[in-house]
Amino acid sequence: CRWRHLSAGQRRRQLTLELESGEAWRFLAASAEGPAARMARLLGVAHGGAQEPGVRVPFYPGRGATPYTFFDLARDQLQRFDWLSRQAPDVALEFREEGPVAAEDYLASLQLMSWTICQRNELAGGLLVHSVMLEHAGRAVLLAGASGVGKTTAARRAPEPGWCKHSDDLALVTRDRQGCYHARPWPGPKAYLEFALGYDARRGLPLGAVCFLVQEPLTRLEPVAGVRAVAMLQRVADQAMSLPDPSLDPRGVGAMRKLRLENLSDLVRSVPCFELHLNRTDPYWELIEEALFARA
Repeated sequence: CRWRHLSAGQRRRQLTLELESGEAWRFLAASAEGPAARMARLLGVAHGGAQEPGVRVPFYPGRGATPYTFFDLARDQLQRFDWLSRQAPDVALEFREEGPVAAEDYLASLQLMSWTICQRNELAGGLLVHSVMLEHAGRAVLLAGASGVGKTTAARRAPEPGWCKHSDDLALVTRDRQGCYHARPWPGPKAYLEFALGYDARRGLPLGAVCFLVQEPLTRLEPVAGVRAVAMLQRVADQAMSLPDPSLDPRGVGAMRKLRLENLSDLVRSVPCFELHLNRTDPYWELIEEALFARA
């Protein structure tokens, strides 16, 4: 994997996915139906042609590559990606397809691109969270929790036009250079399999709150902080994206675990977290609105 710096003007012309951390990503597709073009559509951004010059991050599972190893076509050999390398903020990374991707490798290629972006985002203080992303008053509210806890059902009940749902399963939390947090919808395996139209991941919303869902007869909103909030957030972050196999690079995995814990701790100190006890009938969103406006 190699890196290429692009100016702000070049980024606009190339229609990149830009994150608040300063990193930008391009998708260079070999065809309109290839995984790079598919991922670009899922994220709501455009893709360029494979003939454009740039960095190559191809995926060849048949040649022994794993999601943590990349094949350098120029050297015709596998290259390990150093996740601990913190590039300057003004860096652009490109996914390049060199040709058609076999059907059995299609979903793996989509997952690789998502995993790569999200791992780089963690180096900048961000996280991928297993949650529904809602918007209210220009701010993002994450309804987090394990599968089956009722995230999607709760999101459907939030009334429009005051509330808007942006994602069903995942949200990418980013941190900007001032230490403020933002969230954007992110596609997951369900979107890959169902070939959904995708999300608009081009713009992150200021993160207003993270709510951990608990199904109970009595609806209430309880603040959580400190170690308890970190533990709850760690569960939904691990559900969204597990860290690499320790056998691949024990040093790197240990560093990423430490970094994730630091990211979790920083986030809960900056963003209000709540345990949302809810049933299927009470207007839980009124409690969130009251808590958000009280902080404002």
